[in-house]
Amino acid sequence: MRVLPSVVEQVARSQRAQQATIVLSDGLVTSYGEGPATGVSVDLEYAGDRFGRLTVARSTQFDGYEVRALDRLAAQAAVAAQTVLLAREAQRAREAVVVAREEERRRLRRDLHDGVGPSLAALALHVETARDIAADDPEAARQLLDRLVPRLNAAVADVRAMVHELRPPMLDELGLAAAVRELGDRLSTGTTKVRVRADEIAGLPAAVEVAAYHIAGEATGNAVRHAGATTVAIRVAEADGCLRIEVADDGTGLPDQVQPGVGTSSMRERAEELGGHLTVDSSPSGTTVTAVLPRGA
Repeated sequence: MRVLPSVVEQVARSQRAQQATIVLSDGLVTSYGEGPATGVSVDLEYAGDRFGRLTVARSTQFDGYEVRALDRLAAQAAVAAQTVLLAREAQRAREAVVVAREEERRRLRRDLHDGVGPSLAALALHVETARDIAADDPEAARQLLDRLVPRLNAAVADVRAMVHELRPPMLDELGLAAAVRELGDRLSTGTTKVRVRADEIAGLPAAVEVAAYHIAGEATGNAVRHAGATTVAIRVAEADGCLRIEVADDGTGLPDQVQPGVGTSSMRERAEELGGHLTVDSSPSGTTVTAVLPRGA
């Protein structure tokens, strides 16, 4: 991007400085010229947010008028810098989505190549064998086909499991609210009761539905398996133009020193991919996982 190099050059020239530097909050550094190690620094702020600093260095001191002029230049530079920062954040988000998509494709390819593919190929060979011997030994062909039926059913189950990972069929059959209620019934155990309050919300994008369902399932599954909880409460509702998913348990809470696992990272990535966010609040009396997803994503 040529925006910031042009900005720092114009600032340096207008202030008759040997060097001007902009440092953004994400670590990007843009400089023009070479000068003293120290200079006058001003914050870059936009809409009340501080996201960088502008430093101008020269051999002579700045008087009051020049400092005020630098403040005005910083206000103008902040607009350009904020635009660059947002563009970089958008680029990183796009890259994260691409990486996640390609990782998912690689996983599907591996599952198909190493699992379903060989199984179907072996089944095809057995069916061909049954066909070849059917005329001469129909009983042997029948027995062979009988043995193939469970293996065919298993292959169908594998394919259904992969389809379920892409988009749970319960979402199409029941809708999000009913699918989450079914999820709660399925994850309840003899020692942990899962209670669900899910509002019927029309017009949700498919990506939001899938993310909400998987986040609810992952958070609930973690609570049932690891929290020692007697009750897990799932709440799905719309608030302020967003879909809010909350999973709260009355378990023992998280340890003081805990490393985020794959499940937590996956939930957070699902939320952030849609422009939302995920928080985990824990205490000795339980843990609450909250995801907020913009419904317009």
